[in-house]
Amino acid sequence: MISLDSLKQILKQNYPEADLAPVDKAYALAAERLAGVKRGSMDYFNHPVETALIVAQMKLGPETVIAALLHDLPARAGYSLADVGRDFGSEIGATIKSLEDLGGIERRYRGTDKYVESAKKMFMAVAKDFRVLLIKFAERLNNLQHLETFSPARQRILVEATEKIFVPIAGILGIWHLRWQMEDICFKFREPELYQKIYHKIEKGYHHRRQAIVSQVSKQILKRAKTYGINCQLSARFKHISSIRRKMEEKKVRFNEIYDVFAVRVVTDKIENCYLLLGVIHGLWRPVPRRVKDYIAAPKPNSYQSLHTTVFSSDGHPMEFQIRTEEMHDEAQYGVAAHWYYKRSFGGKKIPEWIKDVMAARKIYESSNRLAEKINLNVLTDDIFCYTPKGDIVELPRGATPIDFAYAVHSELGHYCRGAIINDLVAPLETTLKNNDVVEIIKGEKRQPLKKYLKLVKTEKAKDSIRIFYRDL
Repeated sequence: MISLDSLKQILKQNYPEADLAPVDKAYALAAERLAGVKRGSMDYFNHPVETALIVAQMKLGPETVIAALLHDLPARAGYSLADVGRDFGSEIGATIKSLEDLGGIERRYRGTDKYVESAKKMFMAVAKDFRVLLIKFAERLNNLQHLETFSPARQRILVEATEKIFVPIAGILGIWHLRWQMEDICFKFREPELYQKIYHKIEKGYHHRRQAIVSQVSKQILKRAKTYGINCQLSARFKHISSIRRKMEEKKVRFNEIYDVFAVRVVTDKIENCYLLLGVIHGLWRPVPRRVKDYIAAPKPNSYQSLHTTVFSSDGHPMEFQIRTEEMHDEAQYGVAAHWYYKRSFGGKKIPEWIKDVMAARKIYESSNRLAEKINLNVLTDDIFCYTPKGDIVELPRGATPIDFAYAVHSELGHYCRGAIINDLVAPLETTLKNNDVVEIIKGEKRQPLKKYLKLVKTEKAKDSIRIFYRDL
């Protein structure tokens, strides 16, 4: 059982001036109303409290934590939305009403043929108040953590809906800390033997090595950083099991052929220190060619920022480092939630471009009373990020080809596209692009796309551009 004091301690760290008396009230009310209610062998009260803890760890405020504590009371304890509004204010009441609306969308989920429509509706709903969806994600993660308390049929639906709706949208919003946990639980449910096999390989082959390496490199980096007056903290994290499995499938390699099973994370206080630490690390170990990525100067479209580099460690094995500020680290883990915490609003120029796109789609939905048909449904998949030779980022759906890349850069480039150089190697135009590929388009002399390109491209922009070209001839 998570205590009230544990919950309040996190809130005090992030919101030292906040009045936490309403949190006391909400905790006591939920405990009283849910007393004796069970789900399987678990006391149901554990669910809202654990959900509230996840919400607090995302650095969301007391009002959002209260909504998490109370979110199930209208449906399970006869404590109505009107009661919530009367006792805790209209804002918290509206949040719980929105959560119920999202629950209604999920209850109508009946299989993969309808999941896209449900996901679109859910995606639209988030633009009104992102905190609603963040509570929903926290609730879903907690349900997955206690999957054994549901019936086998309900377990299958929870896992499928999570994979098809929650996981992709969590990726869009940058909530990686929750996304990877959800993915791993779903993978364990679907393929328990393979999950355990990878898990034991990590524990047996890497756990001891990770501890030894982190201890060794930490001493070297901290000693060198101290001479420059740089404050930093180091930690290591394993690549998530579902991510390892995906990499094995995509690259068609065995587990022992994946060298970046874990990475060392370096967190410092200022952006300039990130670059100084990159120099420190490259001064200690030789960098692996083409494995240095600057996502601080050129953030990913979802606002992710960090410096990445891979070096050859003293034992000859490649070792990955991620260097970032504390704010970047929080945003890398919690995405839109961390942005909310650091900016405390999405007003004015603080709104990231990708959030503006979501809000614009919401306006289309509200003004036309229908879903925005033109919203890019590729955001509901795991997009990839490629680079032009100048380092500009191009976002594409998985399965995209160099032709898609050319049209994403500019329609005219697509019309002249006749070949591609990927990572300094000439490649066929039907090549499937991968994350972090550097793509250079070879232009032909004639401005005319080949009709066969329509069978190769994945993006609507490429398809529409080719069709329009031939229509206008």
